[in-house]
Amino acid sequence: MYLPDLGKTTGTAIVIAPGGGYARLAIDKEGHDIARWLASRGIAGIVLKYRLPLVDDPNLPAMWREAQRDAGGAREISAVPIEDARAAMRLVRSRAAEWKLKPEAIGMMGFSAGGMLSVLMGGEPDAAMRHNFLALFYPAVPSAAPMPEPMPVFIAQADDDPLVQPEGLMSYYTALKAAKHPVEMHIYNAGGHGFGMRSTGKTSASWPLNFEDWLAERGLAGR
Repeated sequence: MYLPDLGKTTGTAIVIAPGGGYARLAIDKEGHDIARWLASRGIAGIVLKYRLPLVDDPNLPAMWREAQRDAGGAREISAVPIEDARAAMRLVRSRAAEWKLKPEAIGMMGFSAGGMLSVLMGGEPDAAMRHNFLALFYPAVPSAAPMPEPMPVFIAQADDDPLVQPEGLMSYYTALKAAKHPVEMHIYNAGGHGFGMRSTGKTSASWPLNFEDWLAERGLAGR
């Protein structure tokens, strides 16, 4: 938990799902570093340390290929992380008053595999466990990904990413637009995969500014 100073809080919170292919967690550059930055902007950053179902699994490459092909495979491989994400969302909403949060301003941010988890959580039938907005960074979105309930969506991706192809994300973006979701997508010229919260000197390093503007436009961050 990274809570902002009370005099600076906006009431917004973001549950952060780091990446790592469900075999490890990039919990600093895609977790703690992000949360500290959010707290400095008046937003509560909550790092989700979810269980890893694929540690030492020799079938990892095949399982990820299957997960990328269809939403059913993605949900199967994500079953354990989904349990932990549900518990996190339930906890944050139950403690919203104590932590000075707005229950209707709780988002989820996912990086790579954490992006897949965040996309799947957007379709949760129980509103208490579903986020109000979604931020995705080089997300492992499966083909025919389930549409979340209506909510604002922010997507950031590097054009030279060797693992997540921008073309696949464009399909997801198009599907979101067709479903009338307010969505903004940034495809940066360079940054590769896993740039997280690092000063890389690449164009992808500008994503925090773009994301903060996006949040402010929706009344979720101060300026």
